[in-house]
Amino acid sequence: MQSRDSVFNVPALRFPEFSGEWESKSLGEIGESLIGLTYSPSDVVKEGGTIVFRSSNIQNGVMDYGDLVRVSKKIKDAIVTREGDLLICARNGSTRLIGKNALLRKSDEGQTFGAFMMVFRSDDNRFVHQLLSTKAYSTQVSENLGARINQITTRNFAEYTFNMPPIPEEKEKLGVFLELINDRIETQSKIIEELNILRSALIDKYISDGYGQDGVQDIVTLGDNGVFIRGLSYSSSDVTDHVEMTGVIRSNNLESGHPVDTDTNVVFVRKQPSKEQQLVCGDIVICMANGSSALVGKASQYQAMKDNMTVGAFCGIYRGTHPLTKWIFMSSTYSKAVANAIQGGNGAIANLHGEDILAMRFAIPRDCGDVKRLFELFSACDAKIIDAERILAQYRLQKRFLMQKMFI
Repeated sequence: MQSRDSVFNVPALRFPEFSGEWESKSLGEIGESLIGLTYSPSDVVKEGGTIVFRSSNIQNGVMDYGDLVRVSKKIKDAIVTREGDLLICARNGSTRLIGKNALLRKSDEGQTFGAFMMVFRSDDNRFVHQLLSTKAYSTQVSENLGARINQITTRNFAEYTFNMPPIPEEKEKLGVFLELINDRIETQSKIIEELNILRSALIDKYISDGYGQDGVQDIVTLGDNGVFIRGLSYSSSDVTDHVEMTGVIRSNNLESGHPVDTDTNVVFVRKQPSKEQQLVCGDIVICMANGSSALVGKASQYQAMKDNMTVGAFCGIYRGTHPLTKWIFMSSTYSKAVANAIQGGNGAIANLHGEDILAMRFAIPRDCGDVKRLFELFSACDAKIIDAERILAQYRLQKRFLMQKMFI
């Protein structure tokens, strides 16, 4: 027996009030796209003026106002933003950013967008916004990137073709339904962001600013409570596809406030690390050198129990004994110490040395009861963040499942 999908051009999951086959249409048949404003540095103003949305203002599919450019210049009505516009990155030096998009809301009206951006307008934009999350969209973006520059033109975009319901009501219902899930994902992401801010504030208050019921603190260095171990040097000839060999953690496996990622982007090498270089649970892995100074000092705790794992030569291991070690590396005191060490160094590549790490000074409560209380407080914050991230992962999994079943 043939499946429903192989007989009809219909999705596997559908609202019960709709039936019939979907039809293939290009975006140019249902709407229009516009390239944004060209402006010069002399048009830019610090205050007032009109906000120019750029690629950096789209973060995780929603608008972000953290990095704004404003201009004092007459804007044509056609490129003044409206509620329901789809804002799309049409041109960028980074291929992976081409095509990223966000649906503009009422609060985004009355601004404009830059010449490297595009706006798509149609009566079906909530539905089209969902189409721009499908594999069919990413495939067409990849196929139509310019030969000399990473871009999609308005003509390219108009030719992108998708299967769509012929009835406007079905498009609207699909768009509204899936946007509700997007809103829930956005809300959960903000919850996690706020929890991270709270954790950072608590760490700074009680570690960077000092803490103790009796006001007594010890000024200690990381060297007083641990050792630093250099990463493993290896060559390209040492790299292998055999996952049973030594796994090497590098800077792209690190994210502040999260455990070391041991599941993706791990390099395996035939070379054997020393006993000290083998990671053990609780180790702090630190990015010691990078072409980008913003990445130097990035640190994550190794929480896995995998055998024969180490770190690359551009990273290092801090193996500490103090109960608060993990959170010391999340404090602003640590960030400032990293910045000072980098500024004091030489060379084109920003770097730290093991001596820099061991010399970093912190105010630590002397009383064991105070240390225990802080350990429990920070651990509770971590647990809340982990729970919130699990919920977010479930929402994203639900959205992925629905996208696979509700679209062709």
